[in-house]
Amino acid sequence: MAKRQPGDIERVLLLRLLDEAYNKQAWHGAQLRGTLRRVNATQATWRPKPQRHNIAEIAVHCAYWKYAVRRRILGEKRGSFPLKGSNWFPISSHLTDGRWK
Repeated sequence: MAKRQPGDIERVLLLRLLDEAYNKQAWHGAQLRGTLRRVNATQATWRPKPQRHNIAEIAVHCAYWKYAVRRRILGEKRGSFPLKGSNWFPISSHLTDGRWK
């Protein structure tokens, strides 16, 4: 039987809580994935005002930070996030429904 390392249980708990916010039933209500389920590409790229973030940019921002936090909790090296850059990723109104899904 493998010896438990300090922090193993805490890491598992943190990762479970991180996943709850995105795709599992959570104590805080609707998770992000469920909230975005009925949003189409046109809605996702609409901006409330110029220079404000749209829904798609906020969703990708959340995905990026989930990736970054998970990597740090596990002590992994930087991998490859599907988009170039970090933090905020500009997403134009040319987003298709297929790409948005």
